Amino acid sequence: MAHTFHFSGLTLSIHTLRMKVVGLICTILALVPGLKGNDCSLKPFVQGSCLELTDLYSYVENSNDCVFWQGCYLDGNYFTKKEECEATCKQ
Repeated sequence: MAHTFHFSGLTLSIHTLRMKVVGLICTILALVPGLKGNDCSLKPFVQGSCLELTDLYSYVENSNDCVFWQGCYLDGNYFTKKEECEATCKQ
């Protein structure tokens, strides 16, 4: 006899429930690299009036490297630590 679950008027077999969970996990795992790539592929751009100098790292996709940046506050692809940049973007 197959095990079934009843939830809010919906009846699912254990096999169907298992397949839905596996499908959800696969979908999430497929989306994670896309989220990672979106931030790393952005070009850094200066935001604001450039009154304060900052030390940041930015990922350069062509060289697959995180480079030091000292200058105006950046928006987009920037990190406060090189290790964070590499862990997030480097392939």
